Amino acid sequence: MPRTFEQILADLATLKAEDFDYHTPGFDGNERLYALTAELMTLPEPERGIRALFNVMERMPEPD
Repeated sequence: MPRTFEQILADLATLKAEDFDYHTPGFDGNERLYALTAELMTLPEPERGIRALFNVMERMPEPD
């Protein structure tokens, strides 16, 4: 069963800069972000998640 829009947004909100820092053991931010974005794209009206994606970028201006 696919997850809801709200569940995906909640997971996007948990991403932090350390998740993208290759010096952090077990860093997996890129993989999680790609998976969450792909999951978001399977839902109707995925553009509703644009603000959440911008929030991720605003919270972490340093990571590529």
